[in-house]
Amino acid sequence: MQMPSNTDMSALPPKRRPAARILAARLMSDEGAAVAVEYAILGGLMALIAIGSFSAFGDSATGLWAWISGDLSAAMTP
Repeated sequence: MQMPSNTDMSALPPKRRPAARILAARLMSDEGAAVAVEYAILGGLMALIAIGSFSAFGDSATGLWAWISGDLSAAMTP
């Protein structure tokens, strides 16, 4: 029996194929895994955008609340 090269695993019986290659082949053929990866990337990008916007507008929001607090305090003092 001739041994196949390292790149040609299709000639080996299924029991002799490395588990990582079987898993990779199963994930490549499964569309659900691709959709899960797309959602993970989308969720990560949304989290980055949210964190960036909170960082960018955090100081101005703090200043706005300080201004509102000052106006309310001035309006409530007789």
